[in-house]
Amino acid sequence: MVGIVVPTYNSSAFLRQCIRSIQEQTFKQWRLVVTDDSSTDESVSVAHEFAQDDPRIRIYVSEKNAGAHANFNRGIALLPDCNYICVLPADDWWELEFLEQAVSALVQNPEIAFVHSDARRVFEGGEDQKTYVGLCDHRPTPGAHKAMAELFENDYVPPMGTMLNMPVISAIRGQAPLFDPSLKYTADYFLWLSLMVLGASAYYIPRTLATFRKHDGQHTHVKNLLERRREEVLIFGEMLATYENGSEEIEKLRRGALEKRLTYLAFDELEQGSPHEALKHLAALLELSDRRRIDGMVAYVICRSPFSSKLKATTWKMCRRAYNSRLFK
Repeated sequence: MVGIVVPTYNSSAFLRQCIRSIQEQTFKQWRLVVTDDSSTDESVSVAHEFAQDDPRIRIYVSEKNAGAHANFNRGIALLPDCNYICVLPADDWWELEFLEQAVSALVQNPEIAFVHSDARRVFEGGEDQKTYVGLCDHRPTPGAHKAMAELFENDYVPPMGTMLNMPVISAIRGQAPLFDPSLKYTADYFLWLSLMVLGASAYYIPRTLATFRKHDGQHTHVKNLLERRREEVLIFGEMLATYENGSEEIEKLRRGALEKRLTYLAFDELEQGSPHEALKHLAALLELSDRRRIDGMVAYVICRSPFSSKLKATTWKMCRRAYNSRLFK
């Protein structure tokens, strides 16, 4: 039996398409719990439209807003008898064969902790050309894999296109909630990373079996990029350090990932007009690594200059464009 969690918060505009994509799956042995995080729109009413005609659907409504990942965990806790779990956000949807393909992979590879497919991105103004995995420079090979180094480089696992093998995951990391509520934007990424660091295997289906909708109200919107960068610095700087078990390979990967995230965060902070924050990240980077990047050195000089924050940001943008166009590399 597959357990499906559809977390909702003011999702009435998208929820019907999401639930219909579940009901139309070629694999029919599933249970769905819609966990509403105290919506103020018609999300609960829309969910009841489906639940009244489909006994496989249950609804849980929270009296107060707990946040997205606490809502994920709540839904998972409501499906204790399901060995396989999927979390499908209410603004996303599946292709017809997602469940069938994912279940087949887990049945044939029972040691796998999670299965993930690719996912297409749909914007309000139309569909983007690149898929979720297509945006990643570092990707796993199809089938069973332990592509940990690639995962440290970039998050190639679309959460809406993932199925979790709960008995395997529980054996690896215990009974703690899967998604860390303290991470508003990167709890799913931290879950994949922690599982891989602890020795888990995954399975990649190289097909586009899910779709995620890009819109202003979601956590993955570009406006939240700076906060996501801060969380990734926290993950690679502190949180993953408790999972390393003395492995030199993992320590090397972690430090490399932290160096990369500190660099990006410093650059973005400077561009957003926060040179003091950027300077702190650049100083941390100097302590972490003996390597010196030209663009990092330029950013450091700009941060230490007597210019105003606005002029520093403008100067950095010009330098960054020149660097990206290879004018002074």
